[in-house]
Amino acid sequence: MQIQTDENNRITGYATVGGFVDGAEVETIPEGFAEAFQPGKYRYENGKILEDPDFTPPVDNTALLNQIGELKAELCATDYKALKYMEGWLTEEEYAPVKAQRQALRDQINELEGKL
Repeated sequence: MQIQTDENNRITGYATVGGFVDGAEVETIPEGFAEAFQPGKYRYENGKILEDPDFTPPVDNTALLNQIGELKAELCATDYKALKYMEGWLTEEEYAPVKAQRQALRDQINELEGKL
């Protein structure tokens, strides 16, 4: 098997068939390596593959990003009302609830983006 490492000797990839340019050939592979592999979870030191005790799995932000996307879509859906107000087709009183709703959406988006 061949492994690929970064500048800190963290293993970023492995190949059981073929290899990498400048990859390291490894004879002994820890049990469960392939099943548990994630880039950065293992280090290559002194010819051995060792689990990195400082490894932190990446956070899956998919749900958070989806929620932000939905809020942005909702915000975009009211853009035409902002334009109508700016062009004088809506009064301040007519636009006030839309303005408050748009600000609430922006606040939610900013809060969620702060969690990324």
